[in-house]
Amino acid sequence: MRILSGLIILASRASAFNLYALPTLRSTTFSSAKGGLFSKSAQHSGSLRTSSLTVRAGASTDRPYHLGSLNRRLFSVGGAVLLASGVSSSPASGMEPSQPAALKIERDPEFPGTSMPRLRAITERVVSLTQTELDGPWPDVRRRLLWAGGLRDIPSTGHAFNDYNHCDLTPMADQVQDESNSDGAVAGISRKNALGSHIRTASLPDLGPGGSWSTCILGAGQNPPSDVAHVQFNSRIAFKLVWAPPLYSTFVLVDDAGLLLAKGTPQEGSGLPSLQERKANFNVVRGGRYAVVAEKTAQ
Repeated sequence: MRILSGLIILASRASAFNLYALPTLRSTTFSSAKGGLFSKSAQHSGSLRTSSLTVRAGASTDRPYHLGSLNRRLFSVGGAVLLASGVSSSPASGMEPSQPAALKIERDPEFPGTSMPRLRAITERVVSLTQTELDGPWPDVRRRLLWAGGLRDIPSTGHAFNDYNHCDLTPMADQVQDESNSDGAVAGISRKNALGSHIRTASLPDLGPGGSWSTCILGAGQNPPSDVAHVQFNSRIAFKLVWAPPLYSTFVLVDDAGLLLAKGTPQEGSGLPSLQERKANFNVVRGGRYAVVAEKTAQ
């Protein structure tokens, strides 16, 4: 285990890794029940608390992230388990001690277009949504999804979650917001997919730097995903809405790795997207990692 300023990095041989963001370590509790996803050991030293988490092989990943305190959030990241913490130590090689910690840790090396502070804030909002909010009339549910994703409910976001395609919530950094798919790398998307001005107008600033947008899911069924978020903006998604077969009356919200964040069954007859749109939504992700939880929900 290596400890960087503001991060604990736990190396793993597994092919999938998870990121827990810990805004604070004070008064933090975490479930370590036998058979759970994580086991935990903790040491107290003065006002600081350091923790280590071990990912159990074969642990279930098809459940919501209500895993103890809301101070800890699970995100998908390739290459390491990252724990944001209050622990400080000697800087890693190549890092200047005077460099602000935010500049060291707020970058995803695989998808540098991601706004990591915004991704964490969005995930925290998603898991704070109550089941009543997720099972209400569709217009109310959709407004809560926009709020969770850091988007204003304005005409330019009227498409968000209301069709089969605009169902990714992407938290992108400022420097990538004017990317437009000019090279045509995202199949089926215009080479003039200029969203920057809309992103800046619609994004709620209180979720941190960068912006949010409900990007197109076309290409999300591929492995790896080849959609607007990952290719045009080089960003992870904070969550994806997928309608679950066979009834397509329940949606799941999954993170970048396809792990379940929340699910809801909005009231019938309350203005849901058409059944055709909901079926098409699932068909786009069919065969990829974002379909797994939806398929299990149907069983």
